Amino acid sequence: MFFLYKYKNTLIVVHLFIAIVLSGFPQIDRWVLAQPIAMADQAIAGFGFYPSIPRGTSDIGMKLYADTSVYFPGVAVIAVLIQSVLSKIFVYELMVILAAFVLCGLFFTIHKLILLFIFNDDNIGDRRFFFLALNSIWLTLVCEMFLNYSSVFKPDAVSIFCGMFGLFLLFRAENKIQIILGGISIGLGVLFKQQYIAFFIGFVIVSCCLPGVVKSNWLALFSSVMVASFCLVFTYIEDPNFFWTINVVMDDGFLPFETILIEHGVTAFKCVGILFSFLVLMKLMNVKFVRPRCEKAHIFMAVPIILFAGASFLSSLKLGGNVGNTQIGLYVMFPVMCIFFGPTMMQIFDGIEWPMLFKNIFLFSISMILVSYVGLKGALNLGSYAEAHELRSYFSSLATNHIEGSLVAHRSFCYYGVRELRQPQLYVSLNTANLLESGSDRWIEKVDRATGFFAVAIGNTKENLEYLNSRGGFLIQKQSQRCLVAVSIE
Repeated sequence: MFFLYKYKNTLIVVHLFIAIVLSGFPQIDRWVLAQPIAMADQAIAGFGFYPSIPRGTSDIGMKLYADTSVYFPGVAVIAVLIQSVLSKIFVYELMVILAAFVLCGLFFTIHKLILLFIFNDDNIGDRRFFFLALNSIWLTLVCEMFLNYSSVFKPDAVSIFCGMFGLFLLFRAENKIQIILGGISIGLGVLFKQQYIAFFIGFVIVSCCLPGVVKSNWLALFSSVMVASFCLVFTYIEDPNFFWTINVVMDDGFLPFETILIEHGVTAFKCVGILFSFLVLMKLMNVKFVRPRCEKAHIFMAVPIILFAGASFLSSLKLGGNVGNTQIGLYVMFPVMCIFFGPTMMQIFDGIEWPMLFKNIFLFSISMILVSYVGLKGALNLGSYAEAHELRSYFSSLATNHIEGSLVAHRSFCYYGVRELRQPQLYVSLNTANLLESGSDRWIEKVDRATGFFAVAIGNTKENLEYLNSRGGFLIQKQSQRCLVAVSIE
């Protein structure tokens, strides 16, 4: 145990990385990862990232129904790079591993920002571990849905990682190269997610209103604006892109109030419970609240973070949003909360009459248990990855048969298998169709009437089974827990 304790910081980070990978593989076929990979496949095939703008149900073109995401194309660009440099076949798996690196990078960047703003240097002994443990506990206990989504490369994580890493580089910059890199990193986040623009606007505001907080802040601002402008031009260089990333998103309504309460109830309960425990410990240990320092550097960091957290919360209220959006805001707010509550938390921790070794072992144990729980849940569900792999093998066998020139309609979570056909122009995404008119089943009928298709790969639900049985002409070839595949016999 003491041997493990000696490497406690490294163990937590490595354990977190393994847990994220184990959490990601069972979800490898989720729409979060499937849609940007499908966009990458379309781009590599010469069709562009986003489908052409629909002109009506008679406009049946392959691009119209290509699987697509309503997010900015950053993750799809990464998928193109991975397929170009590493592997087309294992792009899903490689992106899950890369997502773990991104999340651990965000985790470590947030930790370094906390140390940078609470302490003047790194010579702080056990304080470094204290905040690392709190960081891991906050991530795994309060922000578990964000962690779950981001394990399959949800663009929120990579966008805010770019922003937070850029801030860290700027505050630690010792030369103009580091300043330029920090600005580039902050600007690059715009390529991934719409909500990140709030962070970028916050950075522009503090750069203009608080000059001198970081070295050569005008150089950092210029670098970030140039990169962000390039990202926006790249995103909207084609006509359909504005429709899918702005019009479709703006057309969403808001979730019912009771749904919002149910979605956020558990997270709110955890946050209130933590705050209540904090106040009780202050009372029991007779610790007074330590007034935090308020410096320009704190404001410089806090404004972009708060704006991003607010935008993330608002996105959780829209149709298609969930508490995971709120949780990424809560996680990114963690450095701000540590600046405000951190000195008092250290007073409470110091006041506990245990040897420092025992206190740290206690924190280490809690952190490892929570991280292990995340990994264990993923490990227990690895059968889902095996199931997805079986579906891929099935479609790989179909690819050698008589399907050239035929259409395959599919849901996003079946794309992991469908893409084995290696003919992206033949894929008809029902998720994309559903973005244009609610009700996927009605769109199955429209695609069918207009063109006919060779096979469907859709959710294994009662409604879909009833549709296929009532239509006739299909033979169900494969059923799994989530997906069913039916091949036309007409």
